[in-house]
Amino acid sequence: MTLRRRLLLYGAVLPTLALLLAFGVAAAVFEARLLDHTDEALMGQAAVESVSLFDRAAPHLHADDSPIAGARGFAAAGALYDEAGRLVTRTGPPDSVTFPETFDASSGAATAGRPPAGTAGGGPVLSTVADTWRQLSVPVPAPDGRAYHLLLRAPLAEHRRTVFTFRAVTGSVVAVVGLLLLLVQRHHAVRLEGRVRGLAEHMLRVRDGHLDAPPPADPHNDVIGQLSLDIRDATERLAAARAARARLVADAAHELRTPLASIKANIDVTLRRERDASELLESLEETRSEVERLAVLSARLLDLARLDRTPLDGDTVALAPGDLRRVAEAAVDAARGSAAAADVDLVLRGPPEAPAIIDAGALRQAFDNLLANAVRHGPPGSRVELRLAPRPLEAGPGWRVTVTDAGPGVPAEQRGAVFAPFTRLDRQHAGAGLGLAIVHGVARQHGGAAWVAEGPGGVFVLDLPAEV
Repeated sequence: MTLRRRLLLYGAVLPTLALLLAFGVAAAVFEARLLDHTDEALMGQAAVESVSLFDRAAPHLHADDSPIAGARGFAAAGALYDEAGRLVTRTGPPDSVTFPETFDASSGAATAGRPPAGTAGGGPVLSTVADTWRQLSVPVPAPDGRAYHLLLRAPLAEHRRTVFTFRAVTGSVVAVVGLLLLLVQRHHAVRLEGRVRGLAEHMLRVRDGHLDAPPPADPHNDVIGQLSLDIRDATERLAAARAARARLVADAAHELRTPLASIKANIDVTLRRERDASELLESLEETRSEVERLAVLSARLLDLARLDRTPLDGDTVALAPGDLRRVAEAAVDAARGSAAAADVDLVLRGPPEAPAIIDAGALRQAFDNLLANAVRHGPPGSRVELRLAPRPLEAGPGWRVTVTDAGPGVPAEQRGAVFAPFTRLDRQHAGAGLGLAIVHGVARQHGGAAWVAEGPGGVFVLDLPAEV
């Protein structure tokens, strides 16, 4: 079943059927209650008539004796039968209500006209006669002990007209409401199906790799509108990730081509003529140096690829309780040798303990990269400081790691680009430009961020929230 038909079914057809069912039940209840009121009126009139039936010389009925002429038409027509079942008197217009001439009180059968439903048993009996009158049959004892029988009949014509009017008006209202509901729901279903279809078609294009166009704009501020914004954002992120991947592959190929070309050139030169042992050894050492460069580059690329993977790719982030202070101490101790060779002093500042939920191995690599970058750019005789401190209150709980050096720093217009893979601002120093990209990946793995801050020299910040 299509979305449009489903919306029409549940939003228009079923509610209309429910309205029709409610209308039928309401009409039946209304008709029954209307009949109950007629019966109550008959019982009330019978109670009044029975009080004064025998207050004169001959039994008589009082409906026609009312001095209010306009009120006589509201009283039910009545007939009184003696103990032999003969008609004694009657009241009411004879042209609208008829009564039998004789009445068998023992069986409740009238010898003229259609008899009422059973009246035996001595109590009042209500019934419908010829689908035209509502009849009350009740025995009334006279003061002298004789048994009379009172019949009251109320025409049902007005009752039928009232029920018909109720059904016609209510049925018309239900029909109009159902039609309006169908039209409104159809309009809504067409628009909603169009919005959903646009998103579905866009997702099919995304599945086929077409990320050049965003999903259709949706101005509505509802869940589908929010879904459209989320899909638009996801599409842009996918497009950016694909572009970054293509750029990464191109840059990696470029970085790999240089050492491979050097290795090939060394081998070609060596093979052109015979070489003595010293020349072969020198060529092999040069080749080994380039191979080591390739190994370092490939290891960095693998590290970067590992950080870019998500749980959807099949990997889980190895976060566990740890101490950032211990990780920072190990990184500073490991960097002291290279710092001493560059005549740079290393300083670690911060609390004695910094508990957090971390991937200790990944953070150690990020600290190593930040310290190596700072030592490489710090001038001789300068200081590199790794500071560990709680995050500012407005940022929430967590830790902020800051590595500063006295080097030239990063120009403001390039601070966002230094974390991209293969970005090197200083070509005089060796490296593939992957160290800061790995720092950025580690920060993202922990739900944090990495950036270059304002300040003299280089100021690199690694921000780690308490909860990830």
